[in-house]
Amino acid sequence: INSDRLIDVILVGAVMAIVCARIYYIVFAPFKYESIWQMIDIRQGGIAIYGAVIGAFVFGGLMAKIRRIPILPLFDLVGICFLIGQGVGRWGNFVNQEAFGSNTTLPWGMYSEGTYNYLLSVQATLAAEGVTVNPTQPVHPTFLYESIWCLVGFVLLASHIKKRRFNGELFLLYIIWYGLGRYWIEGLRTDALMVTSTLRTSQLVALVSVATAVVLLVAGLQRFKGAQLMGNGRLRHTQHLSDITHAHLRFKQQIQNFDARGVPEYFEQFCKIEQDLVIRHLFLHFGYNVFVYMHIFAAFVLAQFHKKHILSYEHPFN
Repeated sequence: INSDRLIDVILVGAVMAIVCARIYYIVFAPFKYESIWQMIDIRQGGIAIYGAVIGAFVFGGLMAKIRRIPILPLFDLVGICFLIGQGVGRWGNFVNQEAFGSNTTLPWGMYSEGTYNYLLSVQATLAAEGVTVNPTQPVHPTFLYESIWCLVGFVLLASHIKKRRFNGELFLLYIIWYGLGRYWIEGLRTDALMVTSTLRTSQLVALVSVATAVVLLVAGLQRFKGAQLMGNGRLRHTQHLSDITHAHLRFKQQIQNFDARGVPEYFEQFCKIEQDLVIRHLFLHFGYNVFVYMHIFAAFVLAQFHKKHILSYEHPFN
């Protein structure tokens, strides 16, 4: 990824992430804004992380398309970085004493003047939603839960980089990991944005995004089965190499045993595998195929010493 072009993508993605985070909050806000100026005033209400994620990927992706940066490898990189940003950024909720959950008796429950004042002011709203919270008791530090969840996700995705099979895999894993965590954490919060009186917005978005990402991930793993990405993002077809290696070893063993009767049979198997696989991967693996064809040529020359066993043999490439 070209670093100079990437700066343009980051600038556009960062700005539009903030804008979309605010728009997302306004759309699902529990109150109505009276004017455009109130909507712009970010102190009235706030912003929503899912809006920021959607805005960053959509508009960052469009800018990447304009600047001719590969989108899927970029999304893989951004997905991992987002987990760091979200994990650290959630501590801003601790500073503001916000984004906490319902009452808990767990030893890490939090209590402060800020939690008390907020819960006392929303008792009627919570009661309408069927939620009972005692302002004088500790509450779940849901910001802490999400911070830990995101940082653990970063470690897991970073350790999976060398194991990925296709570009975009880490991005899908990011969506799945964050969505699963956000779904259950959102259920603990007392300040969630609501689609209806009983349906939380972030839980709905998380459920839909996770389901979509799982389908795409399974489809991608099936399509690139036996493949593995190298450091430069190109595919390494491990199954192709394995088939060729095994065929070559079987053929080499017959030659070492000087079993002339087995040469045509194993030579035919070797060539058949090559005919099926090399044609399919010729342009992607030209360098390796040159090496394979050298083995085929050597095998053919050796087979000439056994002409009486191979004169009637029809070459599979004819």
